[in-house]
Amino acid sequence: MFQCIIYDEDAPSAKLIGVEYIISSETYASLDSDEQKLWHSHAYEVQSGMLYDPKGDSTADLPHMEALMTTYGKTWHTWQVDLGHKVPLGPPQLMMAFTKDGQLSPNLLASRDERCKKNTEEVKASRGHLKLQEPVHPSANHWETGKGEVMQVHCGTTPFKG
Repeated sequence: MFQCIIYDEDAPSAKLIGVEYIISSETYASLDSDEQKLWHSHAYEVQSGMLYDPKGDSTADLPHMEALMTTYGKTWHTWQVDLGHKVPLGPPQLMMAFTKDGQLSPNLLASRDERCKKNTEEVKASRGHLKLQEPVHPSANHWETGKGEVMQVHCGTTPFKG
């Protein structure tokens, strides 16, 4: 298992906005079906070129990306900085990954590529040989399947008493 901390930018003033846990396909398969719905596959993110090391060489990260392609992530965001909040507000949000073309605004992708001095299409082309040996588990990416409700944490109105 990997544990990743997520910041809103790569700068000394960056805000810690979330955490992602990454597990192997074997560990994912061992989870009960309700838990599996909370996880997303990394296959599309890797194959599409959307997931890359912004400071690294796209060809140097190929072995790492090939291994990551078969993993599953559970990501919680605790601070919605895009809403302009000065501090983390509200409950954490379960985040999912992009799973197919057309889900990400081309303008946002172009802006990120410009900031990181990368070209997602070139990264994608460099990974054209990467193929999944087994399909993505059918319970992953639950949010996009239309099979059920998206799960989120909700704050109650009763204060915690410990």
